[in-house]
Amino acid sequence: LGIDEELVALLGQFCP
Repeated sequence: LGIDEELVALLGQFCP
């Protein structure tokens, strides 16, 4: 699975 990196990138936009 490769959702961790996608999740981090997505959360990174909300929590800089």
